[in-house]
Amino acid sequence: MAHANFFSVSNDTKWLELRECVLSMPSGEAPKFRSKAFPNGHLSYWDSDWYYHFIEGGFADIEWFELEFPNGFREKWAKAIASIGFAGEPTQNGLRLFGYVKNGSEAHKITCEILRSIAPQLVQK
Repeated sequence: MAHANFFSVSNDTKWLELRECVLSMPSGEAPKFRSKAFPNGHLSYWDSDWYYHFIEGGFADIEWFELEFPNGFREKWAKAIASIGFAGEPTQNGLRLFGYVKNGSEAHKITCEILRSIAPQLVQK
C-alpha cells in the first residue's frame, strides 16, 4: 500500500521473520511491542502476544513497531534482528523498527555495530 509522503523500508517477509525470531526466544525474554499505524497515527497499547496479536490486521499500515525488552537487550537478539535487515533506531528500552519513513528522512539499517555504538546500554552479553 502506498502512503503519500512516505517510503517503505520493510515488508511482510521481514515482519514475519521477526515474529518467528521472537517466538523462538525463551519464555520471559520476548519483547513487548506496540505499533504506530497510518494514516490516523493510532498508537497501540503495549502487547506481548506475538502468536496472534502481532499479525492481526497485517502490516500494510504499520509506520513502525517498537520493541521493549524486559530483561535487557541481549547480544544474541541484536544479531538475530540485525540479520533480518530492518531499518530502525534504538529507543531508551529497546528498538523502533520502521515500516515506512517520511520522504526526505534517512533510514539506517540496524546492525550490531550501530546498536553497540549508539546504545551500548541496550546490548548485554
